[in-house]
Amino acid sequence: MATESRTAGQARRPSTIEHLVRVPRRYRRVLELIAVGESNKEIAAQLGLAPNTIRRYVSELLALYGVDNRVRLALAATPVPAGPDAETLAG
Repeated sequence: MATESRTAGQARRPSTIEHLVRVPRRYRRVLELIAVGESNKEIAAQLGLAPNTIRRYVSELLALYGVDNRVRLALAATPVPAGPDAETLAG
């Protein structure tokens, strides 16, 4: 049986469908606001929630995505857009 090793803070990137299904709408909104650089206090004000609630959401999201900071969380939760195909690049 093969085992998979990762360095500290490195996450398995969920597929677009997987992370949309696993993360409730409120958590997705928190992820979106983290991705644009909002603080917990700013997120709480925008969503009308207590800062402690946002702190708990962020902690749960960090654990879910297996990362140890907000930047990695934003990267792990953002689907990678499809790039141009070879014909487009060839001109």
